[in-house]
Amino acid sequence: MANWKLTLDVSEPWKKASSDVISPNEFCAQIIPLLKRLLTKVKLFNNLEEEANELEDIIEAFEDEAKDESLTKDAFDSLWNELYDWADHEVSPYGKFPKNRLCWVKTF
Repeated sequence: MANWKLTLDVSEPWKKASSDVISPNEFCAQIIPLLKRLLTKVKLFNNLEEEANELEDIIEAFEDEAKDESLTKDAFDSLWNELYDWADHEVSPYGKFPKNRLCWVKTF
């Protein structure tokens, strides 16, 4: 259980990717605009500068992978895990229950 500050809804492209309607690199391309919108929201928080910088790096990695038509699911999983790790870290106020987490990644 967590108190999520933000939500990244990737459910539509996730459904397509899960059923192999789109490739991993096409999935990357489809969520880039969602990630950029999320970045705008992260930047509204004065105390999340480091998180914003990290998200910019993640977006750049997704942009690179979106161009790679030979992107494997394993390589994609590595990048996806990086996004999940970024989203799941605790943010202030700390020490609360439930913990304050940065971003819920909605896939369903």
